[in-house]
Amino acid sequence: MIQRQENENECQFLWRLGQAKDKGILDMSWQEIADVMNKEFRDDVSEYLSEAAYRKPYQQANRFWNAGAFSKLSEDEYISELREAKHEIRKEKQKLFDERTALNKTLREQGRLESTFDVVKRAIQEYQPAKFNYEYHKDEKSDNDLVIHLTDIHCGVEIESRFNSFNFEILKERLKKYITEILNIKYLYKSENAYVILGGDLIQGLIHVNSRIESKENIVEQIMKVTDLISNFLYNLSQHFNIVEVHTTAGNHSRSTASKEDSVRGENFDLLIPFAAKKELQNITNIHFKNKYL
Repeated sequence: MIQRQENENECQFLWRLGQAKDKGILDMSWQEIADVMNKEFRDDVSEYLSEAAYRKPYQQANRFWNAGAFSKLSEDEYISELREAKHEIRKEKQKLFDERTALNKTLREQGRLESTFDVVKRAIQEYQPAKFNYEYHKDEKSDNDLVIHLTDIHCGVEIESRFNSFNFEILKERLKKYITEILNIKYLYKSENAYVILGGDLIQGLIHVNSRIESKENIVEQIMKVTDLISNFLYNLSQHFNIVEVHTTAGNHSRSTASKEDSVRGENFDLLIPFAAKKELQNITNIHFKNKYL
């Protein structure tokens, strides 16, 4: 019992002797235990002559042991605890990775947004407003209303086939013809107010283009061109109707991302067009935009 075991260090030996004494297995005084410890571990015992040099460290360690400060788990339980701790570390690492990924995504989106703003500013500075210079002789006023649907304009698309031709110049001519037809109906049925529905897909958008830079430049030009045309369209209606009330819905071609899965609700370029038109027509008192985001 009082022989030092192989590979047993000083603290382990002292702990074993102290535990044996406390349990009544070892009938030795602390001074006798101190003598055994000095014989095993000391050449110079000048600082360890008193038994307190061993008794007090043991009693302090024993107090911590009884208070549960040291693990009393079995080897299997200890390994299980280590594994659980490892899992917690892995979860924290994954959370950190996810947070870093989300931050990088936010930074990328901010970078793209800043780049888009630069393109928009440059395009607005260089852009020449487009007007279709429509003229119509005003006739007598009348007293019922028309619902006017303006949708699927797809400003920006160019088609030349055996079935149809379409480009920006053709678009202007068709809008002129549309106004003429509207006003013919207005004066035939004595309509008083006009309720204009901008039904979406006012621009061709970017869902069918490949180059991101080109799509940025094209989308800005499309927005500005179609805003000019629609503003002209509404202005001419305002000259013939008592009130022109404008409502807007968004189309799929004008969503802000090429991927439908990445699109965010409310981020649609169709919603910018009445906003810009309202600014251009702010001094025309009988045109009212009714969308909540305006």
